[in-house]
Amino acid sequence: MKSKSRMEQAEVARIIGRQLRAARELCNLSATEAARRLGYTNASGLVKIELAKEGYAVPLSLIVQAAKYYEVSIDYLFGLTTDWDTGSRMTRERATSAWLFETWQKQHQHDMDVLKLLHDKFQFIEQAAVTMVEATRQIQFALESFAELHPEFHEMRCSRLVANIHHAVDAAQSIGCQLKRFHIECVVASHDMRQLSLQFL
Repeated sequence: MKSKSRMEQAEVARIIGRQLRAARELCNLSATEAARRLGYTNASGLVKIELAKEGYAVPLSLIVQAAKYYEVSIDYLFGLTTDWDTGSRMTRERATSAWLFETWQKQHQHDMDVLKLLHDKFQFIEQAAVTMVEATRQIQFALESFAELHPEFHEMRCSRLVANIHHAVDAAQSIGCQLKRFHIECVVASHDMRQLSLQFL
């Protein structure tokens, strides 16, 4: 049953991809030019969707934008009609357009709410990590200062204490580096992130 569902999802993606390409060709647009108009940095992303190589996901915003730029109906892009002329839209097509736009808005708002929540939690974790790094540095500094004031310290049986402090410092620094790397990756991803996709689950 599950495999049949996936086959149906793949078929929907294939139909939409085929119709997107047909609509583009109706407008005599190259894949490169169409991709630019539809917000892609290069043609490969659009071509993969046209050839149904993007799995079962088709960007919802792409369907809406393609209908606008190619001047075809959304029913045409879904393969529900062979009539590409937007002037002959039926009630069903208008209902499909409204449903798609409303669904996209809801998904977009939901994802923005989730991202805001994750952002707030990440800031809390980041601040806690900064505090931990500083605390371990202070402990290390205190240990080094104590050792300088007490030459006999190195003869004391406290190797385990010293080792644990060094381990804590290394772990804190590692966490700090990982958080910085994660922060940079998030910034890069935010500039390169595609618009939300409609998953055919």
